[in-house]
Amino acid sequence: MKAPLIASKSKFAEILQASVANAKQLVAANPDDSFLKSILAQLEFMGRCIAENRAPSPAELERINVGVIAVRTLEDTSPQYASQLSELEYAFRRWKDLPK
Repeated sequence: MKAPLIASKSKFAEILQASVANAKQLVAANPDDSFLKSILAQLEFMGRCIAENRAPSPAELERINVGVIAVRTLEDTSPQYASQLSELEYAFRRWKDLPK
């Protein structure tokens, strides 16, 4: 089993920033794609949480499914990006336990 790509809050922030930029480009190129819009919205929510230095509530975590969306919609066309989004969701779910 490979080690997680995201093992710290600083690495999470770095990968999140790159993923948000990528998501914005994809939405701009495909403005009618509801899956891409959902990915962007979820990534922006993650960004707000880390900007506020707070862990998401259980109810908020229930609405996060960016990893599943990525695997279903991007795995064939952008496997690296899909993997990155899955890693972000995994790390976000354990945000409070990540070291700085």
